[in-house]
Amino acid sequence: MRLSCWLPMLVLFSAMLSAGCVGVGRYPFVPPIGGVFTAVSTPIDFQAKEDPDMDGRAETSSHNVLGLLTWGSMSANEAAVRGRLARMDHAEVQILRIIGVYTRTKIQVYGPYEN
Repeated sequence: MRLSCWLPMLVLFSAMLSAGCVGVGRYPFVPPIGGVFTAVSTPIDFQAKEDPDMDGRAETSSHNVLGLLTWGSMSANEAAVRGRLARMDHAEVQILRIIGVYTRTKIQVYGPYEN
């Protein structure tokens, strides 16, 4: 085959390999990011209470398309206010990524509901 046929395949393969290196936040551990599909969840803080109140749950999320368009919120405090939580006992982040084209990052916070 000629070089002109191999070059697009090489560029695509390189993009897939490097897709996991871009856009990974700073969490207690870096979750594995796949080149084609990723769905992982990790705690935001390892210093959670010994017996956290997990009755209430609230979430907020942000979305990204092609690294060009981004919308949403990543505020744990905003999630707690919207979910009417009295306090935040535990928080997690969930990442869903499909071929580096679409990424959803969701923050989930847990704690007791307000009275």
